[in-house]
Amino acid sequence: MYNKFTEYNGGASPFNRFFCLNIFAKTIHNPSSKFNGYVDLYANSAHNESIIKLIATSDNESLINLASNAILETKVNRETLVNTMDFYGSFTLNALSLQLNYITTINIGTENVVLPISWYFNVNMHEFKDGNASTVDLTKQGIKLLPGAKMIIDSGVTVDAKYITIYESFPTSKENNSDRVGYTVNGEWIAYEKAHNVPAQFVLNGKLSIATIGGKVMVEEDGAILSVTGSTLAIVREIDSVSDGFLSDNPSFKSSKISLTLPTLSEGKVVYTESAVGEYVSSNGAFALKTN
Repeated sequence: MYNKFTEYNGGASPFNRFFCLNIFAKTIHNPSSKFNGYVDLYANSAHNESIIKLIATSDNESLINLASNAILETKVNRETLVNTMDFYGSFTLNALSLQLNYITTINIGTENVVLPISWYFNVNMHEFKDGNASTVDLTKQGIKLLPGAKMIIDSGVTVDAKYITIYESFPTSKENNSDRVGYTVNGEWIAYEKAHNVPAQFVLNGKLSIATIGGKVMVEEDGAILSVTGSTLAIVREIDSVSDGFLSDNPSFKSSKISLTLPTLSEGKVVYTESAVGEYVSSNGAFALKTN
C-alpha cells in the first residue's frame, strides 16, 4: 500500500475497514461535481491527516471519474453507517492516492494492491437515467469485496475489470476461527467490528469482462454475460498479525486461494460449482459455458 513499503507489505492492503462520515440524507453528485474528503489515518499511535480527491469528471488523480450525464447517488444508513452508492451511467475507478505527513511525507497509493470494499458499502451500477446503456472501467484498480459488502451490476451495464475477489469469510485466523477479522497485539486477539458469517454478495445481471476473478458470483436475470480471460483463481493475501500495534514491525501474512464459483444447472437444480476460464451466459438463474 505504501509506495515505499511495496516489498514490505507483499501486495496486501494494510487496512480493511473504512467508511465515509457523510450526511445521512441522499446526496446527488452530478458530472460537474468535485468532491474531496478529509482523511485521518490513525497509525503508530498518531493521527495522520490529509485530503483525498474522491469524485471528479476528468481528473485521473480522483478515485471516481463520472462520465458526461452520469450521476452518483449516495445515502448513509443512520444506524449501521452503511453507505449505499448508486451509479447511474458510466464511470471509471482509479487508484486511491494521498499524502500523509508523518515525520516525513509518505505517499500512499493502491495501484499495486487490491482495494478493499468493506461491509460499510453497497455499490450498485445502473444504466443511465435516460435508459441508455452504461460502461464501467475497473481496469485501473483491482478490488476485493469483504464479508458483508454488496455489489450489483444491472442489465444494461458493461464492466471491464482486471481483478475482483469476493470473500465468503475473512482469511485471517485465530485459533482456526477463520471468519473473524482482526489482528494480534502482544498475544491478544483484537477483533474488528464486522457482519459475522455474512459472505460478500456479487450479483451480475449485466456484462463483465475480467482478467482474474475469484469467489461466488450470483445472477438474477437472463442474458448476463461473464467473460474470464485470465484466471478463475484469486490469491488472497492479508496481514494476519502485527507486533505492538505497529504496522512497520514485520507483520505476518496469511494467504489463501479463492476459486470462481457459478450457479449452474444440474439435474434441473441450481448448484454452485467451480468454473474455468471462458465466456458464460445466464438463463433460468444459472450460468452455462458458451460454446461455438
